[in-house]
Amino acid sequence: MEKNYCNIKGKGSVVIRTTIFTSFLIFNVISMMAQDLKPGENEIKKFDHGVITYQIEYLTDPNEKPLVSLLPIEMTYKFKGNDIVQYVEGWMGIFRMSWIVNYKDQTCYVLLKMFNENYYYESTFDNSINIGYNNIQDLKIEDIAGEVREIAGLKCMRAMVYSSDTLFKEPFEIYYSKEFDIKAPNINLSYKDFPNVLMNFKASFHKYPQIFNAVKFEAVSVDDNEFVVPKEYKKVTKEKFMELFSILMDEK
Repeated sequence: MEKNYCNIKGKGSVVIRTTIFTSFLIFNVISMMAQDLKPGENEIKKFDHGVITYQIEYLTDPNEKPLVSLLPIEMTYKFKGNDIVQYVEGWMGIFRMSWIVNYKDQTCYVLLKMFNENYYYESTFDNSINIGYNNIQDLKIEDIAGEVREIAGLKCMRAMVYSSDTLFKEPFEIYYSKEFDIKAPNINLSYKDFPNVLMNFKASFHKYPQIFNAVKFEAVSVDDNEFVVPKEYKKVTKEKFMELFSILMDEK
């Protein structure tokens, strides 16, 4: 009887150890699942600095408007925190136009370099106007649920744009990304109040409709000096700046 009792006791120990081990595994699985369900754990990673490069396609026939062949074919968009600088170059480097956003001061700057002359116009967020990129009249944007596309390595959502603008009479699609942490990413574009970074969209430079397509994003550091107006630039009024820009874009 004592021998049998010992055998039963041994079997019981095995059962107890097995039960404890199984419970331990279940506890770990539940713990990991609980961690996965914590708020914010699965949120999209957001970039607060980097450089986006866009290719620009023109919708105007250069045979009809020869100036188109000299206009910028690339835009660079740099950001650090909520500060932004974006710029284009044309005429084989003869002119360069830049837009700077200083979010802390709620200030926008538009810079124009033409030949050896440099000018800039300063405005606040409240009275900022689009110089270079025209406003799209009666702009309305509607998300298309479930429509996702990868652009420049980033997940982008699709939306449709509707407007009464003469350059964009027909509805068109745009793609945007939520993977950026910028509070006013489009204040210098035609989509001033849109809260997300545009990766594929239409706009018009002066009177020439364009398609922008992001081809590269690099999460690299950006120097603070990028967001400062260089000393060689001369401050002018809005009217003077518009006059200079119009002269530059005049095809006569």
